[in-house]
Amino acid sequence: MRIWTAITLTTNTINDGNETPEIVIETAKTPIQPQIQANEATQENPNPTLPSSTRTRNPSGKHKVGINNNWLKQYSWLYFDKDFSEDGTLVDVMLCKLCNKHQSHGSNSSQTWSTVGYKLLRKDKIQIHQDSEQHKYAITLDMAHTVDDMASNISTSAQKAVKDALKVLFFILRHHLPLDLFGSTVDLCIDVGATDLSKLRLAKNATYSSWDTVHELLEIFSSKVHQLLLDDMKASPCYATMVDEVTYNRTIKHLAICTRYISKDGKVQNGFLTDIELPNAKADNITEAITDELSSRELSIQDMAGFASDGAAVFTGRINGVSKQLKDLNPHLLTHHCRDHRLALACRDSFKQIPLMKKLDQKRDVHLGNIKTSVEKTVNLLTTRKTQNGPWLQKEEHLRSTCNITDPPPVDFDTKVRECFLNRLIVNITVRFKDADTIDQLAILDLTGTDNIETMYGYTEIEALANTFDMDPETLLIQWQDFIALVSSADLTDRSLPSLLELFHSPCHKDKNLLSMYPLVAKLFSVAIIQPLSTAEVERIFSQVKLIKTSHRTNLKTQTLT
Repeated sequence: MRIWTAITLTTNTINDGNETPEIVIETAKTPIQPQIQANEATQENPNPTLPSSTRTRNPSGKHKVGINNNWLKQYSWLYFDKDFSEDGTLVDVMLCKLCNKHQSHGSNSSQTWSTVGYKLLRKDKIQIHQDSEQHKYAITLDMAHTVDDMASNISTSAQKAVKDALKVLFFILRHHLPLDLFGSTVDLCIDVGATDLSKLRLAKNATYSSWDTVHELLEIFSSKVHQLLLDDMKASPCYATMVDEVTYNRTIKHLAICTRYISKDGKVQNGFLTDIELPNAKADNITEAITDELSSRELSIQDMAGFASDGAAVFTGRINGVSKQLKDLNPHLLTHHCRDHRLALACRDSFKQIPLMKKLDQKRDVHLGNIKTSVEKTVNLLTTRKTQNGPWLQKEEHLRSTCNITDPPPVDFDTKVRECFLNRLIVNITVRFKDADTIDQLAILDLTGTDNIETMYGYTEIEALANTFDMDPETLLIQWQDFIALVSSADLTDRSLPSLLELFHSPCHKDKNLLSMYPLVAKLFSVAIIQPLSTAEVERIFSQVKLIKTSHRTNLKTQTLT
């Protein structure tokens, strides 16, 4: 058994007047770090106390045995300790710091030099251990550990530099600035005190601000954002897609796809999925592009509950439109013509049916600033000439009186234009806003329309929805009856579709376990709330693309844009 001890040095005066050191051993009850170690100098104790040499000649050999301070300087891995001998006395032993640190054992799993100290205090034994495989293996482990620490420090510094570089790139992207400004912006940040960014400037030929670096940072942004979106979409019980097609530079056709899904906190979110280049805008190619994109991202088309487009014939065609082909793949899919586009078409048709407004509808937008000056000059000139009452005006008045020419009465705008337009608009809206029966049936899920919910409320619609979505009608009716009884006492504001959806998916309502109690009702709420009635999200994508892909960036690839 070996215990840690504290070593103190005292001096005893001998009869001849010389002072010789005497080592006094004080046994401690708790382990104490050995004071006699190699390279023990620290900031608190830069000059550690080393034991004096206790050299004696071995009577059975030629070597001197005992502690020698010079060994600690020559062998930095060496340190001395105390251990019990076989007769129970404390003796000096030698240990290896590296073997002890990495628990490197000798042949036959010998723990000498690593845990058990070496008792024969001879220099040749130290040299033998230094040349042994045990010690070399400990050196290998220590070198690997040192390299790992250095790599960890380098990795931490590099991560901070990359993180700040991503912030710089995000600022450039957010303000639609050229990517060529990345290097200059990084230099500016370094000049104003961004110390982490300075690690990007390793050398004159290694500044890490080239296009390759910017492209790689863009890839990091893109992959991270898309992965977060896909994780949320896969966790959603269902999702919907909104698509639109546009042509840039008269030749390049784009198909933008946005999604609508339920987030993990039970709220409806919209997200941008992709922007694809199309060889042509035929229905087959658009359908293939949509299905390929969904399958490549591991999104099942059977989970797609809604699809919206701008109402173009290629999307809404009854025989071979994109909506028709997608419904063939998923019979439960609900397709929509964007309500904003339908309202615009209804207004256009109403204008065309009023003769006085036809000319107004044909006029192009004119910037008032371009014609304001000339119009003012013309009006002033006509006013001046009319006040002079010249010969031509006199002739005009004479002809009017002779021929009995009178001005027609002014048109009453309210009766001839306004009322007529509103009446036509009501008719056109009624014609264009005919939704499918399923949409009308899903409307009964919004319980804010009545204060008192009747017992048989919505039974007819629920039965129809059960047939539409292949649910058991009896089970769905039972769940619906229990659910409306549960929420009937809630306030009207808490009975809206978003509020009721949070009861099933929000983390703050998880302890209620309503999702497992009413799974069919929860599915109907999910399908109803994610229906994309508008494609405004896709239109905003194209607006952003126009801000980025200007006339000076015509060669910008779609992959870079997305």
